Amino acid sequence: MDKEPIRRALLLFALAILPVLAFGPGLTSPLTHFDDPLYLERAEYSRPGLSGLDALWQGTRAWSGTFVEYFPLRDSVYWTIFQVFQLQPLPYHLASLFFHIATTFLVFAFVRKIEQPRWVSAGAALLFAVHPIHIESVVWVAGLKDPMYTCLLLGCLWLYCHYRQRPSAAIYALSLLLMVAALLVKSMALSAPLILVAIERCVGRTTPWKTIAARLAGPGLICVLFLGQFVALGRINDVRSTLHQDSAMAHVVLSAWAQVAYVRQVVFPSSFRLIYCFAPVESLADGRLLAAVALLVAVVAALWVWRRRPERQLALAFYFACLLPVSNLLPFSAVMADRYLYAASIGACLLIAQLLAAARERLRNTVLALVVLTFTATTALRSAVWQDEEMLWEEADEDPVCMQDPEFPAAFVHFLRYATAADDETRLSALTRLLDSRAAAGSGLRCDAWLNGAQLLSARGDHARAGEWTQQATASCASHRLLPQTVMLVTLHRDLTVAEYAAAKWYRLDPRPESGLFRMLTQLESAGITGSAEDASRQAGILAVVKSAPHLTCPLLTKWAGEVGAALKAAVSESIDACAALDAH
Repeated sequence: MDKEPIRRALLLFALAILPVLAFGPGLTSPLTHFDDPLYLERAEYSRPGLSGLDALWQGTRAWSGTFVEYFPLRDSVYWTIFQVFQLQPLPYHLASLFFHIATTFLVFAFVRKIEQPRWVSAGAALLFAVHPIHIESVVWVAGLKDPMYTCLLLGCLWLYCHYRQRPSAAIYALSLLLMVAALLVKSMALSAPLILVAIERCVGRTTPWKTIAARLAGPGLICVLFLGQFVALGRINDVRSTLHQDSAMAHVVLSAWAQVAYVRQVVFPSSFRLIYCFAPVESLADGRLLAAVALLVAVVAALWVWRRRPERQLALAFYFACLLPVSNLLPFSAVMADRYLYAASIGACLLIAQLLAAARERLRNTVLALVVLTFTATTALRSAVWQDEEMLWEEADEDPVCMQDPEFPAAFVHFLRYATAADDETRLSALTRLLDSRAAAGSGLRCDAWLNGAQLLSARGDHARAGEWTQQATASCASHRLLPQTVMLVTLHRDLTVAEYAAAKWYRLDPRPESGLFRMLTQLESAGITGSAEDASRQAGILAVVKSAPHLTCPLLTKWAGEVGAALKAAVSESIDACAALDAH
């Protein structure tokens, strides 16, 4: 009996079911504050008919300088899901999982296409399917772009390999079409020509450079055009690339160290965070630079030792080519993120499978099974963390290194912990850490921390500290949108002259029902109850604005009424009764 069909069926079943087991615990996780609202709460999604989809492809916001990204194919997937499910998280998670499973199958098909043994193809695909480094890309809704662009990129590479074996203009054109599609999802697909060069030099007979230049004219032109587009959009949106810590020395050290950390993560995944913090660089004697030099020496040595093993050289080339767009050779705002390893990990998984294949059959099968099971369990346990966003940010927020890191992402960690924490004490602690961290010095989040913290302190009755934070914000954040609101809330019932002025300014800047109600309540409290016609007019105005938007105004009215004397509370009793009636209804 031929067992090969059974083995193939079992392998395909494993490639489909293992990702479900590994990433399944994260499928019901909610949207996170980190970029999910940025991508999903877009005005284009709510436009009638196909007008929103048309606006996405025209890139109106990107080319007008109001949204830095133009990836219409990715956004079309979001738009399609939004039309049916709005902001329900599960369909977005399922889309990411679908593209991840499709990419897993393409890893198997691609490795077979580059003339690797079936065991190596199966091993690489199994490792990729459940690798813990993919948690961010698969479970995070905003991470859809990673499995999506990698799926399209692998399709492009598979077709190109097919074209090399059986030249066909149609296959070549389809390969280029998939490359364009990948670039319409994520800019990291710019690494495609480098991978194609590696394929030409390492798979089958070595291709002459003249032939390579002719074959890569199409992919190269496409990538040059897209690179020009990305640069133009960056200028229109005033994207500024700065050196880490504004120092060439620090930039070199941190960029080099990130490559070491990537290798550690892809081989021994041990840390899974949306934002990583890094201690500041003091000199070129930093141990992290020495580690990066050691890695470089090791890679060069491996290439020399494997000079007669082009398949292993291809695996290394695939890994580093995929990381090149975020390697920080040119100043880039990010130091390190797990999502950047999604496509690169294909090269790492391929190399690991190749090395295991050199061992005896029983040993290699046992080691592969143990690693796959360990990866599956680790990924499943870690995916469950995404069910609780507060836990997701707790690790980074309370990391001592995040207090030392002078980069903006370190400050952002503390603010996200404030935004997601369930209790006021934790939220205040996160804001305090933000203000005490080195990153706060050059970050606009300092103003956000003072103003949000002042409101929180005021609500808790800590008026002295709320006043201090408001005073600091007033001196440094004169144009901040929250300043008038915060000043009014902190001074209300205590310094009515300041509160009335701030309430009027808030209403001018942001004329909504809430700000209008606060302005009228402040005026009422400042004038006192005299029984005049003006009092009656104010009370009627308060009732009208409450009825116009009760879900926004009633909580504010109830809070205000609970803090003032009996006479003022009686003056708005009709409005309070209206809120109570609506609540009862």
